Amino acid sequence: MTTRDDINRLAEVLEIFGPEAERWPAAERDRLEALVGREEAAGKLVVEARALAAVMAHAPAGAASAELKARILAAASPEAQGAPIIVRAPESPLRRLFGSGWSFGPAWPSAAVMAASLACGIYLGASGLAQPVFDDAFTMASLDSGVEDAEDLFKEDDESNLGEESML
Repeated sequence: MTTRDDINRLAEVLEIFGPEAERWPAAERDRLEALVGREEAAGKLVVEARALAAVMAHAPAGAASAELKARILAAASPEAQGAPIIVRAPESPLRRLFGSGWSFGPAWPSAAVMAASLACGIYLGASGLAQPVFDDAFTMASLDSGVEDAEDLFKEDDESNLGEESML
């Protein structure tokens, strides 16, 4: 085995068992201790592993919340062995507003379509692109109804013109 392979193996052992040689596998302990004594790179790996172990020894341990403990115990119960564990993220105010509050699904797709329709309508109305279509539609409507002139709509059968004001 080459020195580089020995150093790689030492790095693996340090990662798994830590910097204390007593915890290293007995079959490799003597060879790896000798490597640390003769190779500078191996000695640096052990020094780094000891520094990391010292930092980890002083690091605060994270405490599990009561809710997490209850979920773990519930999942470990014999009744829940076959049931899937469902993890849900905390619900945000926007999710409450646009999410599950509607019995027929989330409201945001409908709101997005309505907003896009409104924007298209404003654009078409402001740009005048739709005006020729409306003019043609009114022309076609007047041709289909048989009304030649708009004044004919306000005349009575006796040919008297009552005017628009009297129709209101």
